[in-house]
Amino acid sequence: MKSIALILLLFASSFLSALAAEKSKETAKPPMVEMIADKTGDEFEAVFLALMVQHHQDGAKMWKMTQGKTENQTIRELRDKTIPKEADEIKEMEGWLKQWHHKSPSDYPEPTETKQMMQRQMDSLQKAKGDEFDKMFARDMAKHHKSAIEMSNLAEKKATHEEVKKLASQIVESQTKDRDRLLMVAKAAK
Repeated sequence: MKSIALILLLFASSFLSALAAEKSKETAKPPMVEMIADKTGDEFEAVFLALMVQHHQDGAKMWKMTQGKTENQTIRELRDKTIPKEADEIKEMEGWLKQWHHKSPSDYPEPTETKQMMQRQMDSLQKAKGDEFDKMFARDMAKHHKSAIEMSNLAEKKATHEEVKKLASQIVESQTKDRDRLLMVAKAAK
């Protein structure tokens, strides 16, 4: 009888540990947010600009993957709006980074964890089709937006130039709306 109780206790403990670890993953800050969270002043702004350029570039790769893989009107509309808008933002941020901070995005490498997660997402999306693709893409892009929103929330408070604060505010507003639309797509997909 004691051995059954011990087995049940070990199983319950293992289950609760796994549940706590999963909850911790959900509440953990994205790696790019972690990378800028403790920075201030010009250092914060330079790293923010560099990482947001890389973040937009990663997003463009994901959006381009939808071409020929989705018929979902919301995803197509968001793609056609987002790719050119973020290309303009990339040019603007690269200019500010060079002009104000004498840096380029390559001076601040993207976190390894972010690169690995991006590769896993791209590999999974490449294999998916139809509604499965739409649901997976919408869910993954909503998470991608969440990271940009969190980074931009920090930039609204900590950036040193008003232009960066204004852009950060625009990113929060537009990506929050787009994230909400993507979450609706993810829920609606079968």
